[in-house]
Amino acid sequence: MTKPSLQRMDAMFKTLVALLCTYFAASAFAKLGETVPQLVKRFGKSYTVESDAAGKRYKFRSEKLSVDVLVANGVSVAETYFSDHPLTTGGEPPNDIVRAILKINRSGTRWVEMDAAPFEADYALQSSDHEYIALLRYTRPQPENSIWTMTVGQARVVRSVSTATPSTPSPATTPLATQTPILTQALSATPVVVPSPPVAVADTRGSSKSNQWSPPQEICSHDNNFCVKIVPDKHPDGCILVVSSKDRVLAQFATMGYLLDVFYSADNSYVAINNRRANAGDYLWVISLRDGQPLKIPEDVATELGKKELGQISGDHFPPDRAMPEVTALCPECTPDNLNHPFLFSRDWKSSDELNVVEEFHFFGRGAYGPGAPGVWIAVNKICRITGKRLSLVKQSVEKESQLSELVTRAWTWSPFHVRQ
Repeated sequence: MTKPSLQRMDAMFKTLVALLCTYFAASAFAKLGETVPQLVKRFGKSYTVESDAAGKRYKFRSEKLSVDVLVANGVSVAETYFSDHPLTTGGEPPNDIVRAILKINRSGTRWVEMDAAPFEADYALQSSDHEYIALLRYTRPQPENSIWTMTVGQARVVRSVSTATPSTPSPATTPLATQTPILTQALSATPVVVPSPPVAVADTRGSSKSNQWSPPQEICSHDNNFCVKIVPDKHPDGCILVVSSKDRVLAQFATMGYLLDVFYSADNSYVAINNRRANAGDYLWVISLRDGQPLKIPEDVATELGKKELGQISGDHFPPDRAMPEVTALCPECTPDNLNHPFLFSRDWKSSDELNVVEEFHFFGRGAYGPGAPGVWIAVNKICRITGKRLSLVKQSVEKESQLSELVTRAWTWSPFHVRQ
């Protein structure tokens, strides 16, 4: 079972369209790149226009919808939805509705999490080609008495439009009473730095865990011969995972997010890294410290690089559309159709060349996310061995968990959804 993509949400999407229609209108699903006549056809003729540094802001308002659309060069480049749909019990916008809006605007696009803080948003996503950004705001009071807002737009527009001071509306323009910018604060020129803990000292197994855990910036082996760290990239939304030996870089990889754990094998031949990259998915890197060669990288990274096999554990690739018999034996309804979030972590080294890995599956929960999310948790505990230049499955066992694990808790608690200022 692998991380589900937006394309696999088709069945759920058809149901969600009906749900969204209760808030918007039957024809109120906008798509970036539409012309003004197309927007008017979708949203209706009840709108006002304001000047914006990046173009014209069309503010569509009716009893059934509230949408701001920024138009430049005759087409929409960013849109903000003002929603009165209730937040989930976890205090967040319904994940399934968010996915549906993303699919409506950019069908077929894969979205990944990015740092939301520079935008003063609660959560942010970026398309894998870095062309589009989506922002969610919901923890503070929102404009026009909405419960939450969602902005989707071209990345360059979302980054820049709020830095410009809107020009004064012309006499022919009748702005609404609420004069709140619909997009975001400018992305800071200062690179995003992964926060460091008060003391970044590895425990007896060479991991980053501590009683007062916070994401470490760098973790070194016991003899300090090897270190793993995440540093800012030139791209404001990216980071670089660096593996070094006494100030010499052994390997470096483009990534995002932050470190969860780093485990060095007893003989310092290999290092296993848990790199929290998104809400869920494959977080596992395994690197040879002998030559810096990757033996296992996150599946999405491998796919982007055209090296799909490098993202898999040899002998452990199960078709994503088929249920695992070991899982359904414990939970008959725990099938791919009911999978909410998958995770892949390393736990520690069983021996110098055998790694304990856990694949955790969150079923049901109706798109719930974060600590306390309802649903069923299944853990597939794996023993993997370094075989040549690959990580291979030796054996595995399946257990049903009573709650989310400590690993998932740390991954979720430190996400933009849950880090509070």
